[in-house]
Amino acid sequence: MIRIAVCDDQTEIVEQIKTILIKYSKVKNYNFEILTYTSGEKLASQDTPFDLIFLDVEMPDFDGIQTAQLIRRGEKKVKIVYVTNHSRYSLNVFAVHPFDYILKPVTKDRIFNVMDEFFLYREHRSKKCVITFNGVNGQVFLDTEDIYYFEYVENRRIVVSTKTGSTEIRGGIAEIHKTVKPFNFITPHKSFVVNAAHIKNIRRYDVVMANGVLVPVAQKRYAKFKNELSNYFHNSLT
Repeated sequence: MIRIAVCDDQTEIVEQIKTILIKYSKVKNYNFEILTYTSGEKLASQDTPFDLIFLDVEMPDFDGIQTAQLIRRGEKKVKIVYVTNHSRYSLNVFAVHPFDYILKPVTKDRIFNVMDEFFLYREHRSKKCVITFNGVNGQVFLDTEDIYYFEYVENRRIVVSTKTGSTEIRGGIAEIHKTVKPFNFITPHKSFVVNAAHIKNIRRYDVVMANGVLVPVAQKRYAKFKNELSNYFHNSLT
């Protein structure tokens, strides 16, 4: 069973999304449990684990970003779909890693597309995407989702920071970026390639990675980097 939360301060939107989700479940033969909320604070204060949350961004008193930040403290894997009036949103949503965005007024086709992407992601997530690199002592096999960033050291030596530690591979940073770019890796600095999925925050000219490491952003790359990062989170609307 897939457990879904729908949260919006407007009751009619909550019911509209719920009705469309029920239609989707019948068409695709999925079993959903759908819980609804009209307050972000109430959603964040309960301890029911969800697989997917449809969350309004612009709510009074306790908005969607605050709600998602609280939810993420206890639940890292839940997918959050923001429901918003704006086609682009500020960089302060990066820390909560939204899965997708839906523009108001919501439509059946848009929600169906999001749900298709959600189940496609679940299917792909069960399969590892492993890339082979040339290591110091032979080939190195790394799952792209485990990689935080690549750092060029010197003499075609690159240190790869991953969830399980660090390893060293051979190559140029440009060729590494070309290899991993399809998996949402971007370059904030000539010596670094970072996994956009593991960016926690941006502090002026530093990128805060999920493992706490600060990766520098070159001033001349700053605008392009912000645009690439924004596209990563908003590509469903472009």
